[in-house]
Parts: sequence; structure tokens; C-alpha cells
Amino acid sequence: MIEVIALGSALGSAVIAAGTATWIARARRRPLAARLQQVEEELDRERAASRRRAAEQSRTHEVTRLRLERALGLPMLGANDEPVRGRRLASRLQERLGGIATVDRIVVGDDRGWSWTPEGDAQDVALASCCAAVLHASLRQQLPREVHLELTDARHVVVRPIPGTSPPLAIAIASTSRPASGLAVDAVMAYAATLLGTEVEIPGSDPLTGFALEEARGDTATAPLVRELASEAEVGGLGLLAVGSGDDIVGASATDGPAPDTLATCQRTLRALLDQLGHRMSGRARRVDWVSTSGSTASAVAIGSSGKSHVIAVKRQGRAEVGSFDRIAGRLRRLLPGSGGSSRTSGAEASRA
Repeated sequence: MIEVIALGSALGSAVIAAGTATWIARARRRPLAARLQQVEEELDRERAASRRRAAEQSRTHEVTRLRLERALGLPMLGANDEPVRGRRLASRLQERLGGIATVDRIVVGDDRGWSWTPEGDAQDVALASCCAAVLHASLRQQLPREVHLELTDARHVVVRPIPGTSPPLAIAIASTSRPASGLAVDAVMAYAATLLGTEVEIPGSDPLTGFALEEARGDTATAPLVRELASEAEVGGLGLLAVGSGDDIVGASATDGPAPDTLATCQRTLRALLDQLGHRMSGRARRVDWVSTSGSTASAVAIGSSGKSHVIAVKRQGRAEVGSFDRIAGRLRRLLPGSGGSSRTSGAEASRA
């Protein structure tokens, strides 16, 4: 009987101890649960505040965009409005730039040289063919953002491919004494993007920059040319300076230029543009600039009366100054055999470029 009483007492003590431990554990967990609930409430408040800030930023961005579009005179297309394409687009862009004092002609053409705007005379046909030449002048599968042609008779032609068009279209703008205003062309391209409903184009890898090289053809005749090119490139803030003859690079120096294989393609492309665009505009090309979507520019200036030789310059931002071409043309007279007469001509031409 005593043993039974002792066993019952032990079991009772164990039950009491277990209950006490459970109560103590629950008492300890209550502050932790309360803290966890407080943290969750704070996170919910922070998430709600973040959503409000995002909504406010979105509204601010939309208001800013609408104000800029109104300032530029861009059309207000609704969600259900159809994009403007084809000849309607070409006509709207022509009207957009028409009336600017420095602009002589505006033509929208496709990659086959067909005009999508009314053709008045042979000059309009020539500008449409310039559009085709530019739309085929890609480097590393990238079309230029812009090609600028300067002729020896002081005419200028600016050609801009229009992203998002099918077939590919470009706008060609002819002017005299100076190229068409960059701000005006930028505005008409923004207008075209709005009419087409296309997104802003994000620049890819730049085909004109990122590589260093030194190259010379010949042992004694052109090796000193590389040093001259390097010196002039540093003075002019250029990433690359090269001299080409025909389809060959005579000498080149670059600290921030195209890759060697791209340089060869770039040289052929610029030479082709000099020849083709000059021929199509019934004149002699003095200079051509190929501008990438990243803003770097590859420029070529013809030197000599034959037009066989040319100087190529690449600059990461903006385009090369005329002085760089003029000085290199002068140095060619003493560095390249047989270049005396042509280089004297080239120096005069470069100074007028």
C-alpha cells in the first residue's frame, strides 16, 4: 500500500512538473510571438509604402513624358490607335521637317532605292538611292544611327535609318553650307518612333571602339607613318587614325578603335560610301561620317585628285576635327613616296572640309 501511494505521488509530481514546464515554455514564447507579429506588421507597412512610392514615381514619369511630347509636338496616340506606317509615315516625316530654312530637300527611301515620298526631280531620286546605300552600310551587323556626307560643292546630305520600319526605311535630308540641325533630326526621329509605336533603341556593343593596334604596310616607306598617326591621334583626341589606299590600310594607329577585322570592313564601307554617295549626288565626296548608335563616329576624308587614298579617323564622342586630316595630309607628302602632288591637293581639300 505504501508503494502504491509513493508511485501515485511520483506520477503526480511528474504531471505537475510537465505542466509547469509547458506553462513556462508558453510564457516564454508569448513575447517572441508578439515580436514576430510586430515585425510582420512593420513589413506590411513598408511594402505598402513602397507600392505608393512606385505608383507616385510612375505617375511623375508619365506626366514628364507627356509634357516632353507636347513640347516636341509629338502626336498623342491612344492605346487603341494604329501605328502610322508606309507612305503615311513618310509623308508625315517630310511635312515635319519641311519649312526649316537650312533644309533644301527631304526624301524617305527604302533599302532598294525607291522613294516613299513624291519625287520632284532627279535630286529626289538621288536622295532615295542614298537611303539604300546607307541601309546596306552595316558594321558588325549594326546599321549606323546616321551617315553624313559632305560634297566639294558645299552640299551636305544627312541620312538616318528609321528603326522599326518594314521594309527598312531611311530619311535623307539635303542642305547647303552646313548639315541639317541635329536637334531637328533628333526631333523628327522621336516623332517617327511615336508614330510607329516603337520603343527607344538601346545601343549594343560599339563596333568602332575598344581595341588598340598598330599596323603598317612596308618596312621603310610607311613604318614612320605609324608614329605620326599615333602622335596626331593623341593631339586630336582620336581613338584611331589610319591611312588607306584603295582597299588596303597603309598605316594605322589606335588606342580605342575597331577590332582589326572590323577596321578592314570599316575602311571598305567608308570608301564605298564616299564613292557611291558622291556618284549618286552627281558630285565629288569630300568627307563621310558613319555614326554608331553609341555616338562614336568613323570619318573618312578623300585625299588627292584621284580619290584613291583617304584618311580614316574614329572618335568615341563627336567627330574628328578638320585639322587632324589637314595635318596628316601634309605629313603624307614626306612619308609616302610619290604622294607629293596628291597630298598638296589633299591638304587644301581638308582645310576646306
